[in-house]
This record gives sequence, C-alpha cells and structure tokens, in this order.
Amino acid sequence: MFPSNLNINGSSDRVILILAPCRSGSSAVLNAFANGGWLSLYQPIKAAVRRAHAGEIEPVIINMPKNGIVIKETFGPYFKAEVDYNPVRVLIDSGVNPSSLQVIALFRRPEECLTSWIKIFRPSDIDLSLFSESYQKVRDNCVDAHNRGIQVVSLPYEALANLRVFQDLLSALDIKFVPTMLDWASSPTHHPGRVAFEYIHQPKHDDCLEDVSNSRVFSVRSPNKIPPTIPQDIAQKAGLATAQAIYESIKSISPDYLYNKRTVPKNRSAPPQP
Repeated sequence: MFPSNLNINGSSDRVILILAPCRSGSSAVLNAFANGGWLSLYQPIKAAVRRAHAGEIEPVIINMPKNGIVIKETFGPYFKAEVDYNPVRVLIDSGVNPSSLQVIALFRRPEECLTSWIKIFRPSDIDLSLFSESYQKVRDNCVDAHNRGIQVVSLPYEALANLRVFQDLLSALDIKFVPTMLDWASSPTHHPGRVAFEYIHQPKHDDCLEDVSNSRVFSVRSPNKIPPTIPQDIAQKAGLATAQAIYESIKSISPDYLYNKRTVPKNRSAPPQP
C-alpha cells in the first residue's frame, strides 16, 4: 500500500534502493554514496510509515533529482508496519520507471544483527518477533523487484570488509567508484549529500568506514570470529533460525560475482529464492 502521507515529486534517471534489516550496516553504504556525490535519503518511506503510525499528518516529501538518487530503507524493529511496507512497490506506484531502479539487498550475519538489536534498542521498546520478518521482507522485495525486471544485487554485509568487493558491487551496478566514497566522518554534517528526515533518529556511526590503506572499507566483524551466544528464548522469539536460512540463501548466490571476479557481467542479477 502506498503511504497516504508520502509525496514523491519529479523523476530520476537513476534510483538506487538499499534494502536491509535494521542494524545491518546500510547507513555506512548510504554514506559512501553520499560521499560519492549522490543525493542520499535515509529511509524516507519508513519515515512516512512511522508518522502514520504515530497519528501525525505531516507528509514526507521526496523531490526526485533528474540525475539520480540513493534511498535507504530498513525493516523493523518497533512495530509491524515497519516490516509490512514494500519500498519497491511504493517507488513503482509513485511513477519510478522499473528500468531506472536498481536494488542493493544487504544482509548481516543474523547472530551479529540480533545482538545489535538487543544492544542498541531497549528490549522493552522493540518487537523481537519482527527480526526474522525483517530478513524475509528484504528477500520478498528482492523477488518482487526481479519479477518486475529490476536489477538486484544481494550480498552479505561482511563481504564489504574487502575493498575489492565494494568496487565489484559498484561495477555490478555500473556505478563509477570515486575515492571520496571512502572519506568518513563521525557527523552527518560532513556528508552534504545525505538527508535524514525529521522524526527519524540520526543513525549511530559505529558502522564506519576505515582507512583504505589496510584494504578494508567497512569496519565489520570477521566472518571467522566466533558468533555471539544468543539466549535460546530470545533466539526462538526472534526466529533466528529462519533468519539464518535466509542469510545463507543470499550468501549462496553472491560469491560467484562479488567475491571472485573482477569483471562483472552487466545487468547480472540472481534473486533470492522465494
């Protein structure tokens, strides 16, 4: 359903949509695009969903620039409507041409992601049952996009620790890498292209870019480290096993063109299996 309090004006030749469960490093990727000169919006559709949930009538307005825009949308963690909306459908229903839309689906290891939910958010404020749904909704949006002929690039966030993978991600989307994408600052004011909508909290900057001299782009935990121990009752309530299965399905379709090859076939896209 298109949020009644969302107004999208104009059209862009290029729309990059980043989708992820919340706390999956998507803010870091959004900031990288902002540093590269892209107008980058921090979950404007989710802002409309949250305003409607709070009974606020003030609309969220997106003015689409002609030369391109990056939009980040995440799912969860507070209430059901935060996992029930479909950003792909919203953008298409607003008039975005499917041929101009590309999707980046970003997934973090579920143990790491759930630990971050528990650490960053107040347990009494969030709905842990939305955790596995947040993974499912990203996959559902990917399948929807692929069925509409939209290019989808899916990958686990941990892979972005390697500069080569980040460059290959851009190559897969036919986007030029520029060194300023790796310029990181702790304050959003240092990212002139980045827009955070009112009513939405500013993201924390612990998902930060590191100096490229050590061949790392994003400060992510090594996949070889022992995952955190999640109490069984929390794991069951969050549907950790379901999220893990979805995560593994994403990993299985990513390495062939994001880990091992420097030349990426243009418009190569493999959607998650429903």
